[in-house]
Amino acid sequence: MSAARWSWLGPASFVVASTLFVAAAAIGATNGVARNLADAVAFLAYGAIGAVITWRRPRNRVGWVCCAMGVSWQIYLFASTLGLTLLRREGSIAAVDAVLWLPMNTWLAGIGLAPLLLMYFPNGQLLSPRWLPVAWANVAFALLGVLIVGSSTGALRTKSPLLPASGPFYDLIALLYSGPPWTLLVFGLIAAVALVLRIRRSTGLERQQLKWLGYGGLVAVMVATVIAAAGSLGWLGLERGTRQPSAVFLAGIPFAAALTLVPISMAIAILRHGLYDIDVIINRTLVYGLSTAAIAITFFGGIVVLQTPLRAVTGGSELAVAISTLASFAFFQPLRARIQTGVDRRFYRAR
Repeated sequence: MSAARWSWLGPASFVVASTLFVAAAAIGATNGVARNLADAVAFLAYGAIGAVITWRRPRNRVGWVCCAMGVSWQIYLFASTLGLTLLRREGSIAAVDAVLWLPMNTWLAGIGLAPLLLMYFPNGQLLSPRWLPVAWANVAFALLGVLIVGSSTGALRTKSPLLPASGPFYDLIALLYSGPPWTLLVFGLIAAVALVLRIRRSTGLERQQLKWLGYGGLVAVMVATVIAAAGSLGWLGLERGTRQPSAVFLAGIPFAAALTLVPISMAIAILRHGLYDIDVIINRTLVYGLSTAAIAITFFGGIVVLQTPLRAVTGGSELAVAISTLASFAFFQPLRARIQTGVDRRFYRAR
């Protein structure tokens, strides 16, 4: 009963997060401060999903963690956009640094609380009471980072007044929070262990819920990997010194969309809407994913094989491309049917 009484806080937090997002976008557009909003959109999705879960399942802690992540990131976005605007106008923000350092650090809570999602999914409970100290330690390290770690966005730099300039404590904080966020990596690995243990013990309804999380997470990782590979090969126009804000934003859209798959999958699993459709979705994803990969190999492989002999005859590569395209179209349906048969045989053999 007490949890249901506070369920309105979830939607209220999403209203706050949305307001901060719109305000940051408006301030940035009005003052010519370019920001990549793709990440903020992804975290706004966490806030939206959290609002739905807390309204429908207020006792499930996954929803509250999503709400906290969504609000934390939007606070950071608003504060950093405001800080960059002041820096551009005044040339120095020393006068407001004491106010901005705390909200600009809230991004650490936005990502630092993420391991809790894996620990509490899908029923909002830990595996056992022995995991409670781990969860509290995760929260403590996330909040500690907000309080004592400085932040930087572009030319904007802030420093926490709570962090000493030197000494053993400074060295410890530098080790834990500088460079890659080691605390996030450690708690992420611990949360992954908890998730694996839950999967091994799961049956029935819980097994289906965990499948949804696995599906959303796998697709998100695959999309992120493709984007990272394309960026490293210079296909996205993100090279240092030449990158444009529009290119950064456009490249971030599929990445942000991939990140939103995780909270959406969690919401479907927790609210149990279409829960048992996951087997069909996985089946079709495997079929069309493998079919697309096979056609891509056929197309590019055909170009590589045919280009050299045909160039001597035609003087160009257009004919090789045309033949590879026709071959890809001709082979698509037979390949898809064969892959469908193979996937069905392995996917449903237990049935």
